Amino acid sequence: MTGSLLLSMCFLLSTILIHPADVNAQTKPIREITVSYPIGGSTSFFWVAHKSGSFEKHGLRLRAVHIGGSVAAIQSLLARELFIQMEGGPAGVRAWARGALLRWDSGGLVS
Repeated sequence: MTGSLLLSMCFLLSTILIHPADVNAQTKPIREITVSYPIGGSTSFFWVAHKSGSFEKHGLRLRAVHIGGSVAAIQSLLARELFIQMEGGPAGVRAWARGALLRWDSGGLVS
């Protein structure tokens, strides 16, 4: 009985040490988020990453939506219909000055 137990424990320990990734392997679900973008050359970095699949590689699936006008885009962001809104106009500053809880990250606003 003890010989069989010792053999089982050695086999289990060797399996964990040799193949640790197989023991702990779990799939990470892809998170789907909606982002808005303005039309112009300033968003080329976004489109290169989007079209090359870089976001999916890191577990994000983006739905890019064009919203004409930064005020409407800020309203969508505050209503949590968007996760990230890329804009460079003063609408974000005005909304922040009026008490909106916005955070500026590189390239966009996050609510």
